[in-house]
Amino acid sequence: MYNKVVVAYDGSEGSEKALTHAVELSRTQQSQISVVFVEKEKDKYKNNTGFNMTMRNDMTLEEGGAYVGGSEERINEKEVVQSEPRAYAGNHPIFLEVKRKLEGEQIPIQYEWLEGDPVNQLCNFASTHEADLIVIGSRGHSGIKKFVIGSVSEKVAKGSDIPVLIVK
Repeated sequence: MYNKVVVAYDGSEGSEKALTHAVELSRTQQSQISVVFVEKEKDKYKNNTGFNMTMRNDMTLEEGGAYVGGSEERINEKEVVQSEPRAYAGNHPIFLEVKRKLEGEQIPIQYEWLEGDPVNQLCNFASTHEADLIVIGSRGHSGIKKFVIGSVSEKVAKGSDIPVLIVK
């Protein structure tokens, strides 16, 4: 019934539980698992040096700056992307953690490192990869906070075209 299962994983307790459920499903259904980590766009700019730099297209360095891109623009060096290419997603620390947890499992697993809004990225990934199920952990928001902001898992359940299993 579930040939392709997408698991949202970010290292949280909820995502660990979701991964455990997906592995159990895979054992009984012989499913392929896609472990998906979505990095929010605002989180991609990580560098703590505090230096400022200027960006232009010729990649030259000048005092207090570097030039990259077609237009000159002053940015803070904290906004320089310091991440590995997506082609090496399986070597991302979050996936190395998953690989350690699943060592010895004989389950076909694919690793995807996406960037952007987690709800949109998970739903789009599942749709384009013809997944049969999305497994996602619950964050456990309650009361007013849940009412005001909702949860990613609820938004995925509402936005997905396929079944979503929310694991508590």
